[in-house]
Amino acid sequence: MTDQPRWPGGTPVAPDGKGPGGGRFRDSVPEGWALQTALVLGQKHPWKRISRGELSLAVRRGTDAAAADKLHGGEMAQTQIFIHPDGQAVVKKTYGRFDHDSIDSEYLTGLVSEAIGAPTPAVIRDPDGDPAVVWMQYVPGSLAASQLPRRLTPDPYASDDAALLGLLDILTLNWDRNAGNWKYAPGNRIVGIDHGEAFKISAPDNPDGSPGIPRQMRDSGFMKLYADRGVMGWSWKDNDLHPDDLETLRPRLQALRAQFFQGHRGSYHDAMMSRLDEVQRRARGTRRRIQ
Repeated sequence: MTDQPRWPGGTPVAPDGKGPGGGRFRDSVPEGWALQTALVLGQKHPWKRISRGELSLAVRRGTDAAAADKLHGGEMAQTQIFIHPDGQAVVKKTYGRFDHDSIDSEYLTGLVSEAIGAPTPAVIRDPDGDPAVVWMQYVPGSLAASQLPRRLTPDPYASDDAALLGLLDILTLNWDRNAGNWKYAPGNRIVGIDHGEAFKISAPDNPDGSPGIPRQMRDSGFMKLYADRGVMGWSWKDNDLHPDDLETLRPRLQALRAQFFQGHRGSYHDAMMSRLDEVQRRARGTRRRIQ
């Protein structure tokens, strides 16, 4: 006798096609119960990022034989998921023809995330050269905005995934980490999605010389791992990362400099490295997270 299928966190999957609590799943998760059931239950192991090479191969398999569906959410781009007969799924995001900022934000944030090991999907530019398109790995699971996750993990911000996702957000100034932009994925993973708003905002340096944190940054649990918000705005605080981990990440991020400058985004990289300096200066952790 096989165990009853369960969602991440232990919630049983109802065999009658009902979502948790008896309601239809699409009432609580935009992608819909059937799609989520197929993709999450198809994951026998915890979610992990695939390489950009693997993603490129998946995209080049073509989409003619794949089942296509439009994903809800995302105000700046048309988002489609393509599911191949073997269950492999990729996401295509099409921005406005002249929205180069969002395209660069998605791609460059993907590179930074890969370098630091943050839990986000692999991202590539369109292999056919469409400047308005980026492709990414699909992340199965439940949006934090749904009712389901609140019954799964009492404190999602205490995980290593949260620490690295928060690091990604502070390095890239990804101000839009709302509850619709991260998921609970298989294996109780916390995974960030939708990074089209990263790198777009800035703030002058603080009087003490530390890099400024824009007021627009959302008051998320991930952000609060690195800064506090008061009446005067955001201020840096000590964090739980190990100083040696930041030193390990420095050459990896420095190695991305050429790709930033190639896209005429050198200022993004310079500012990011300055924020890395401040995070490292305030690192007080005693446990290593970075390999």
